[in-house]
Amino acid sequence: MSSWKWFAIGGVVIFLLYYADGVWLILRGQGRERLESAVKALLTLTENGGVLEIVRRGRGVVLLFCRHDGQANWAELRLRVPRTDWSLPFGPELKECLARHGYEFVAAEGPAEWIAEVQMPVEDIWAVGSAARGAEAANLALDELGFGKDARFILKLKGKKNWRLMSRPG
Repeated sequence: MSSWKWFAIGGVVIFLLYYADGVWLILRGQGRERLESAVKALLTLTENGGVLEIVRRGRGVVLLFCRHDGQANWAELRLRVPRTDWSLPFGPELKECLARHGYEFVAAEGPAEWIAEVQMPVEDIWAVGSAARGAEAANLALDELGFGKDARFILKLKGKKNWRLMSRPG
């Protein structure tokens, strides 16, 4: 096959991979220092409904960020703590800690699959530090869930990708 055909096939494969739903970024063995950049990636690189899973081996998903709503420059971010056997005992202290730091909880509708769900509006996703509040909430939650400062996690970014980065304002 000639080189231009391979080039065309490669372009089609890259295009299909870019627009495929599902896991598209996995960072293994990451510490808490990477949380803010991972939340920033969720805000800027995914469409609404995109998620960032913070996974710990042996425990599964520990925390889940969701880009719940938003448009070009703003977004509503949600931090969710799954309801599991190991996380249930931490529920009251976790909620108290997050409330003490000014986080607003989403009212549960029907059977709750989360022991806590916090909403965080982000007025300008491009601003320096726009993901800092999300990283702070995650660090508070990880502290309350008993994970040390040196704990390592797998960060999985999932969801439909977008071209928002290409049309970033000024």
